[in-house]
Amino acid sequence: MNVKTIILFLSFIFPSIIFAQNSNSPLNTNKKYEPVEPHNKWGLGVSYTEQGIGIRSGLYFKLSNSTNLDLNISISGVADSREFEEYDIFGNSRIRNKENRIYMIPLSIGIQHYLFADELDDSFRPYLKSGIAPTLVLTNPYSRGFFNALGYMQPAFAIGPYAGVGLQFKQSNSIGFNFGISYYYLPLVGKKVNSLYDQPIKDVGGLQFQFGVDFLGR
Repeated sequence: MNVKTIILFLSFIFPSIIFAQNSNSPLNTNKKYEPVEPHNKWGLGVSYTEQGIGIRSGLYFKLSNSTNLDLNISISGVADSREFEEYDIFGNSRIRNKENRIYMIPLSIGIQHYLFADELDDSFRPYLKSGIAPTLVLTNPYSRGFFNALGYMQPAFAIGPYAGVGLQFKQSNSIGFNFGISYYYLPLVGKKVNSLYDQPIKDVGGLQFQFGVDFLGR
């Protein structure tokens, strides 16, 4: 079973398991009042992939004490693994046979579920997450200078599932930090996208390492 099949399986099965657990939980009418713990409201962070570094921002909507609806948007560059950077005698870099610069802006919509929420202190919270990520892909010609090429952007579209794991550390009642690892499967839909001449990219996803700051609320 390859990685893409596993991601597809987790993305569809994981949310249904969470909601089944929540709906099957017994109703305890004698439960004493407990203070509401702070939870994620929004966050800022960076992501690292084999293509480079990106920035991200997210909103979180509490569904239960252990589950959030997670909305994240990010922007990062995309590179072809076959690219090779060369340097001339003056130190100027150039990528042979490169046709386009590529950027992607995925909107990740999913479920974030904290593990062992009743057993662990809320200052240390491991979590699982999965969902779907419609993605805007933008290209511009490499033959033009960086700023000049911004006026020649061409759009494309990708969509697919993602799944990941992570840890959240609560610094205070208003600030937390998190580290996560996610895998995105994002095949292009319709229009072909090339970074190198005659070498179309089929999938702009891959493994992501994410670090962020969460702003908490009640």
